[in-house]
Amino acid sequence: MDSGIAQEIDDDAQQRRLDDMTGNRGAGGKPTDAGGGCKASLAAVLKAHNGARHDGAVASFATQDKRADVLYAGFKRLRELNFRMETVMKLLSSSR
Repeated sequence: MDSGIAQEIDDDAQQRRLDDMTGNRGAGGKPTDAGGGCKASLAAVLKAHNGARHDGAVASFATQDKRADVLYAGFKRLRELNFRMETVMKLLSSSR
């Protein structure tokens, strides 16, 4: 992975954790780097499924944390590229 991209993921993850801990909210009560409903729906999917591993065991906290970091960074990048969606569930409905 390009070191610049890795650093951006780490920076975004750190900001997301700070916002979560401090309750830092922007206009409309959304977190300061919110991507609308997509970010909230991604959080819901992660809450429901982030602990799962392919073998049925529970993923470590480090794995769950890194998985969330990468997914949030990926959706943020998609939004920057104008691939905007209301929810991540749109991906499920479009793949069928």
